[in-house]
Amino acid sequence: MGICTTVRDCGVECHMDDNLLQFATITAHVFSHLIGFTHTSPYCVCGQDICIMDSSVQIAHAFSNCSYATLLQSLLGSTKCMYDKPQKLFKYSYCGNSVVEEGEVCDCGTTKSCANDPCCSESCAPTLGSAYVLGLCCKGCQIVESGTVCREQSNECDLPEWCDGYSAVCPNDVYVEDGLPCLGKVFCYERRCNNRNYQCKAIFGEDAKNTELGCYAEINIQGDCFGHCHKENQTYTRCSNSDALCG
Repeated sequence: MGICTTVRDCGVECHMDDNLLQFATITAHVFSHLIGFTHTSPYCVCGQDICIMDSSVQIAHAFSNCSYATLLQSLLGSTKCMYDKPQKLFKYSYCGNSVVEEGEVCDCGTTKSCANDPCCSESCAPTLGSAYVLGLCCKGCQIVESGTVCREQSNECDLPEWCDGYSAVCPNDVYVEDGLPCLGKVFCYERRCNNRNYQCKAIFGEDAKNTELGCYAEINIQGDCFGHCHKENQTYTRCSNSDALCG
């Protein structure tokens, strides 16, 4: 889908105006297409007359409930490539492009930007007296003490990470085992506490709430725009009875 598909992983935008709000709307519209957003349909609402993903792009300030649903679906699986670090950013590597590549300890970019960097030199090496340059466990060009938290716990399904006192790199982001209970009634999965009330509010607004299991079973097995487990182009795939809660 979009950014995770090699034939659809780019976008071109030409802005010929100095209207910043229009520029912001167009940029948001184009980037949203890259992660799978489609144009708003008649049943999509955003609380305003114009939504960001309307087919006719005008200045807008809000995404519709359909866009939020697509975003949630994307984060749950169809755009997992965004969680991976690209193997290669540029075809040609050189010191001064602001990207740390093979053989470089750091890369502060242009001469002007390097002049404002106390840790990295124009030669892509640490400045005199600097131990390390990059990393969440580096502060003031030196490695911080062991036990310093470098990544906070984001929720009860996540775990914090600490510096080891030797490396400038924060340890890999880890989380609790999938299936452990959270918030009393639901379960952790890939760092998220999948509370349906929170998901409903995120998609449909603060007044939305979870419903009875029978409602999911009745709606999501229809295979239409209101209830489905997969969508490709304009074709909807119904949920099986066992997957009704996933729609």
